[in-house]
Amino acid sequence: MASDGAETVDLVRRHAPDLLILDLRLPRLDGFAICEALKADPATRAIPILVLSGLSDLADKVRALELGADDYLTKPFQVPELHARIHSILRRTSPLRPSAALPISD
Repeated sequence: MASDGAETVDLVRRHAPDLLILDLRLPRLDGFAICEALKADPATRAIPILVLSGLSDLADKVRALELGADDYLTKPFQVPELHARIHSILRRTSPLRPSAALPISD
């Protein structure tokens, strides 16, 4: 977890997660800028991004997807749908790695 956008970019670059769940409304650097920066960097370009946002306008969804997000889920959401979307992205981006169970809590 990161407290702002700049910290998010730093953490992703240092730890190279299998998947980034990204909110668009972050201080210092918004999610659109984070997505754009990570997808422009060869070291982080392949990291899949799932946007999880309260912004539900079509323009926001399209912008995030055009900047490189792999999926977009609006708040409020149901945990089973989030879980399914995460698994779907990981199946596409890491097809050779066996699927591992993800801990889910409400």
